[in-house]
Amino acid sequence: MQIAYKNNWSVGRFGEQLVAKDCWRRGWRIIDKNWYYGKIGELDLVASDGKLIIFIEVKTRRGINCGYPLEAINARKRQKLRILAKAWLKQNAKQTMPYRIDSFAVLLDGQRSKISHLKAVA
Repeated sequence: MQIAYKNNWSVGRFGEQLVAKDCWRRGWRIIDKNWYYGKIGELDLVASDGKLIIFIEVKTRRGINCGYPLEAINARKRQKLRILAKAWLKQNAKQTMPYRIDSFAVLLDGQRSKISHLKAVA
């Protein structure tokens, strides 16, 4: 069964759902989703493994015509992720918690999907 996507937003949200399930399988708990901070941007997922907070950037593609998903995480995006992570920690009174910023790439291919995980991208 081929999954139909209406637009890039729905592709992204589907990828985030797949990554959230993958996090659960790893024993991580999702503590926030799609957290917006003013005009700066959005954190896709915020998770905890019990020891640290993990900020997760998800990049999802239907193919590689526009490049591999992780290629979209450039220096500017990594800087934005650092700003967002610190703002989330401050807003949630967790400034002293250890954290890292990870990235997940989701490549959709018909019925299958391939998920890749990179630790500490920013």
